[in-house]
Amino acid sequence: MKFIRLNLKDKGVLLSVCLVVFIDSIGLGLVFPILPTLFTVNNYGLMQSEPQINSNYLYAIAISLYPFASLLGMPILGRLSDIFGRRKLLLWAVAGSFIGYALSIVSLFTHNISLFFISRFVSGFSSGTYSICGAAIVDLGNHKGDKVNANFNFGFTGLK
Repeated sequence: MKFIRLNLKDKGVLLSVCLVVFIDSIGLGLVFPILPTLFTVNNYGLMQSEPQINSNYLYAIAISLYPFASLLGMPILGRLSDIFGRRKLLLWAVAGSFIGYALSIVSLFTHNISLFFISRFVSGFSSGTYSICGAAIVDLGNHKGDKVNANFNFGFTGLK
């Protein structure tokens, strides 16, 4: 097995890519502990303004919007990163995640369920950076003209 030595610049790129993956992973799971309370308690949370709607369906929509948007965002952001560059798209995606998280905070304070759904979609679409991060890591090992180990790519999908 051949190990690739990274210079200081490449280590910084790897650290920033890992930080982006960490932020996206936190964004996925951070809201799960408070979601049941937001949709089941009528006197506060998101259901305060619309108690006549069945909260179970809205809860299911809130949970499923993030992965659905991520499923849409991964191939789109991955293709755009091939065209415009990985760094630029990673910065735009992190900014999109920040906007999604800010919208979610605003929706919680205003008890606006539609804005909460929009914020979950924006955050999910912006979390499509996993494909960009994977490509950036492959680019780090491939800058010297070396062939990339195919096991690295299959390791992400479990097809080894």
